Amino acid sequence: MMNISFQMRMFCTRNGIWRKNGFRHFSTKSPSNDDISTEINSLLFLPSSLQERMDVVEMEERGDHDRLHFAIPSYTLKKPRETVLKSWGHYFANRGFDGPPSLAYHNKRLITMLTAAYTGPITILKGLEILNADHVNSTEGKRRLEIHVVGAASQEETLLLTYWTEIGALLPHCSIRIRLIGPELSARAIIDPNVTLSTNLAATLHQCSYDEFLINKKVRSSAPDLVVMLNPGIGTDFQPWERSLSQLLELRSQSSRPVPILCTAFDEQDQERDLAALQRVGFPEETQIKPADNPFASFLLERSQNDSGRIIRCNARWMAF
Repeated sequence: MMNISFQMRMFCTRNGIWRKNGFRHFSTKSPSNDDISTEINSLLFLPSSLQERMDVVEMEERGDHDRLHFAIPSYTLKKPRETVLKSWGHYFANRGFDGPPSLAYHNKRLITMLTAAYTGPITILKGLEILNADHVNSTEGKRRLEIHVVGAASQEETLLLTYWTEIGALLPHCSIRIRLIGPELSARAIIDPNVTLSTNLAATLHQCSYDEFLINKKVRSSAPDLVVMLNPGIGTDFQPWERSLSQLLELRSQSSRPVPILCTAFDEQDQERDLAALQRVGFPEETQIKPADNPFASFLLERSQNDSGRIIRCNARWMAF
């Protein structure tokens, strides 16, 4: 899968909508947040056939599109936080994509790239909203949250400084620590292994498997408020995960409070394999979030590393225990 960079490249505008200088033309009246939300959501559609999806991926791989240098707007939350996580359109509209130079919000290529960059942290935020509502929605005092991202790899590490700060921005009343845990994190971290991302958000990187992390008394903390596995591929390559999953189940059984586990997948087939593997090691049949499409999936189509004829999307599906 490709790396998401700061060079947001634009291509593929919808037919039938007049655009001036590559941007949708509005009247002098400024569009409302609802207008922006509706327009963004209308751009986030997937080609219906596999061949059409392959064509989009091949265009991406050839670089058949212009380049756009885009500065992400500074964070501006215009409505209460509860309105932000309904859809990608609502999220971006409330984030501040509302005027020059942000008029590029209606460009399909740009929005697609942004969903790829933000899918990890916004999926986690939506998961917290559903699975840990007491912490997330309470405004009484500073609530502490600890999130374990298990099986984290270089992509999460690369995106951490710029995009994962959204978690702190949207939960200003929480003091949050994110632990990225995985043997595929770089030995010489791109960033400091202990980094403060914002006034209420810190991150720690652990280059090890989750079972090694839990056994290590020096880093073992109290039970996390959420454990996240982003596109882990457990059902495809189970052996490296077996001990970590057993330790995770033991952690849940010993905890005085439920430890929710959120797991995403590249597609429905990937999710079915993951679910079967998780249930083989003792995960419950009952789920807190049923296997379903993730409302904050990436809309960037990518070619599977294991099967060049298969087109996938990061965090396309999700479920939680």
